[in-house]
Amino acid sequence: MNISGQWYPPQDCQISCPTLKNWLLNADSLTERLQNYCRTFQLEVIGYQKESVSLANAEKIDCDPSAVIVREVILSGDDVPWVFAHTIMPQALFEDGVNDLANLGDKPLGSVIFNDPKFLRQPFELIALPVDNSLSSDLHIAMRQPLWGRRSVFNYQEYKMMIAEVFLPFAPAYAGLSTR
Repeated sequence: MNISGQWYPPQDCQISCPTLKNWLLNADSLTERLQNYCRTFQLEVIGYQKESVSLANAEKIDCDPSAVIVREVILSGDDVPWVFAHTIMPQALFEDGVNDLANLGDKPLGSVIFNDPKFLRQPFELIALPVDNSLSSDLHIAMRQPLWGRRSVFNYQEYKMMIAEVFLPFAPAYAGLSTR
């Protein structure tokens, strides 16, 4: 699925809602934070395969665009989809022994990266997707507002992987907005 648009450093974005800004810029585990807002948390893997990515995305993680693993998941709280997450990692990261990544299945990625101090997060970039964006169309989600997302690169030894997360319309991140 495609998160298309321009990504910006946070200081170049106008985010008027303090709640949303806090969710976008919080560097702790998003999964753990979401779990605090619901009784039942679900992670649905909607894609997990080797595929080619854009040259721009491959350059962000310093790898061959045709040698990556892409994992896409929906994070839901109490059966409501809250976050779409798109992870791009070099195939070599899988093959060189980060077995926890290769064997994730339907476990959250955060359970690996936030429990291993060798994963170091770089600064966030943010995106505001317009109401008529391709991601909401691909996910069959009706929207009345732009969707906000964030992405960051994680370094792991000589490797990098990039995680992009888009907050879907009923995510707790939008709780401070007047219309949802």
